[in-house]
Amino acid sequence: MSTDSRSGSTGASGETRLNRSTGPLRVIVADDSAVVRELLRRFMERWGYDVSLASDGSEAWDLLQYGDAPTIAILDWIMPGVEGIELCRRVRRLNRRHYTYILLLTAKNEPQHIIEGLGSGADDYICKPPDPGELEARLLVAERIVSFQERLIVAQERYRNLVENSTALICTHDLEGKILSINPAAARGLQYTVEECIGKNLRDMMIHWARPEFDLYLKEIEQKQIAKGNMAVVDSKGEKHIWYFTNRLFQEPGTAPYVLGHAQDITQTIEMQKKLHESQEARIEAERKLARCDALTGLANRRAFYERAESERKRAIRYTRPLSLAYIDLDNFKQVNDTSGHEAGDQLLVSVASVLQNNLRAEDFAARLGGDEFALLLPESGHAAAAFVITKLHRLLTSAMQEKGSPVTFSMGLVTYEVAPESAEQMVQKADELMYTVKHQGKNAIRHIRSQATS
Repeated sequence: MSTDSRSGSTGASGETRLNRSTGPLRVIVADDSAVVRELLRRFMERWGYDVSLASDGSEAWDLLQYGDAPTIAILDWIMPGVEGIELCRRVRRLNRRHYTYILLLTAKNEPQHIIEGLGSGADDYICKPPDPGELEARLLVAERIVSFQERLIVAQERYRNLVENSTALICTHDLEGKILSINPAAARGLQYTVEECIGKNLRDMMIHWARPEFDLYLKEIEQKQIAKGNMAVVDSKGEKHIWYFTNRLFQEPGTAPYVLGHAQDITQTIEMQKKLHESQEARIEAERKLARCDALTGLANRRAFYERAESERKRAIRYTRPLSLAYIDLDNFKQVNDTSGHEAGDQLLVSVASVLQNNLRAEDFAARLGGDEFALLLPESGHAAAAFVITKLHRLLTSAMQEKGSPVTFSMGLVTYEVAPESAEQMVQKADELMYTVKHQGKNAIRHIRSQATS
């Protein structure tokens, strides 16, 4: 018999006692014999247990169901109030975390009695009168089982807390897609309770156009034991979600195969990526426009004008349509900059651009080529129509300058092509030459020709 009550001591059985880092194990001894109770108390306190005594079954039941639950209960089979095997049944019906190891103390040692006692919920039995060495050995077995049970409960609780409190979307389903279990986060993501999700088929929770892919997913995970990708689901309120999943197939002994699913809702991420893409596209488009736009006037710049002129030139040739191009230069503009400053000159250029923009057709195209030079494209405008437009613009521009008290006038060269030349550069050059003819002949006029040449 052991006489050392310290943790890690060696008992009469020769086996080293389990370390008790949380203090002595609590034991209840219930027996209607005061002699037996006292004998067992002395033995177990010497072995390092914290012992509570009960003189009958009713007192034992109070100790078992209220207060700190004991780790081990030694119960007499036959005693007043509530018998030992009935106490076993009641303890096993209690729904609590802590496991109580039950050792029946009995004079009954027939096989049928042993079967009845163990069947009622007892873990072990010992015959009266108990042998100290045997009792200590059985208590060591009880400690091992209780310790294992406690570790198992802790592991289960940690796993349950991990799953239930995780923000990840976790579920299990069978090979038909029926949900077997699901964590609260996943249920909330679908706008259901956990109970409402159990038994539903994942296929029915997918967006209708994605459901045909579910059979391919089931086939893949059955063949490869793993599948990952995006799954488009819809919640109970009809809202669409995109879940990125990594699912694995498990086959545990004695059970049907099941899939453990782990997913994250990436709907917001995808939406942000979409908005970012749209923003980048908008920025690129804005930069593209800026690259072809005159920053001061808002008109097209030289590069954009030549691109559009080339496009209209090809279209005119393809459909045998006339095409007119005008070149406009501001007379006396340097005088404005020298006397009134560049800011006044810039404002004047903006005014010119405004007149052009507000008095052209939607299909016409105006550009500032640089400095005080502007150009116009007049698609499908013959000699008479182009002459009418350019004469009107000359009058409106002159009026605008007079209202500002500006000395600026306008020299314009206009070419109408019945057959477009071989390049946009040739068209612009021809109109530019006409404009300079006006300049040399006194400024503030229009020179207009009709061209038949293709070169």
